[in-house]
Amino acid sequence: MSAAARTCPFCDAPAEQTTCSSCQRDTTAARRPCQSCAKMMPLQDNICPRCKASQSHELSWKIPIIVIMFVIATILGILLRLG
Repeated sequence: MSAAARTCPFCDAPAEQTTCSSCQRDTTAARRPCQSCAKMMPLQDNICPRCKASQSHELSWKIPIIVIMFVIATILGILLRLG
């Protein structure tokens, strides 16, 4: 793919460099699809720049589960040593 044929994954403008001349974003940055409009957006953004929808973080429900499992494993380990 030639440099002239590249487009910005965020705004679809022609991007000849690694920085888009239209939206000033790094075209090589990590990205994910918006949960609402499915347009690509920067991974670190919490609000879609296109449709303004708020994005939930993928780990928001996983972290409490991991902490609870760690606490249960610790308690079970202590009980097994005592018994």
